[in-house]
Amino acid sequence: MENDIQKLYDVLSRDGYYTKSFDDFVKQFENEEYKKKVYDVTSRDGLYTNSYEDFISKYDVKKKDSSAFQNSISQKTTEDSVLES
Repeated sequence: MENDIQKLYDVLSRDGYYTKSFDDFVKQFENEEYKKKVYDVTSRDGLYTNSYEDFISKYDVKKKDSSAFQNSISQKTTEDSVLES
C-alpha cells in the first residue's frame, strides 16, 4: 500500500505541479521551507484543505503520526508548476 508522501507526490506529479522523480521530491521535502511551499500551493489551489499542522502531521515522514487527519487531495488539475524550485 502506498504511503501518504507517495500519494502526495503522485497527485502533484499527475497534475503537473512536479516533474522530477519521487526520490528528488522526498529529498526536497526534507527542507522546512519547501514543505511550507508545497502546503501553500496545495492549499491555495484547493488540493489540501486542512491546516499546515495537519499537513505536516500527515506528510512529514519524520513526524508521521498514525492518527493524522485524512487528506483532502482532490483531482483538480492545473497548468501551474510552481513547485519545481
